[in-house]
Amino acid sequence: MNFDIHHFAYLTENIEFTVNEMSAIGFTLESPIYDIISQKVRVCFLRNKENICYELVEPYVENLTLKRLLSNGVTIYHTGYLVSSIEAATDYLKEKEFYLVSIFHSEAFNGRRCAFFVTRSKNLIELIEL
Repeated sequence: MNFDIHHFAYLTENIEFTVNEMSAIGFTLESPIYDIISQKVRVCFLRNKENICYELVEPYVENLTLKRLLSNGVTIYHTGYLVSSIEAATDYLKEKEFYLVSIFHSEAFNGRRCAFFVTRSKNLIELIEL
């Protein structure tokens, strides 16, 4: 089973401010800002010359879970991985005792299927189907 890192998600109170801040250290905006209404967030993607990708995640006011994380100083929030099959990856991770949070279609990935899991050590990961 291959899990290829796609991005590191970074929580922010203000996506536009953080885009400008990250551009000062060599990151370039590579996507529009998407409203992911089902998850109550705005997101966009930045990349640098080393091909490191950040997904900036700005929670809506009513997204209390992510707002709470921000108020506690959490900024790096999850790691996104590309997988060839959500079903196969989901089955594999469940066998490893990872907890499936949700499977959904994401506007940020052209409607492709994605899934969030929590690891046994309480890390959040996102799977993005190729």
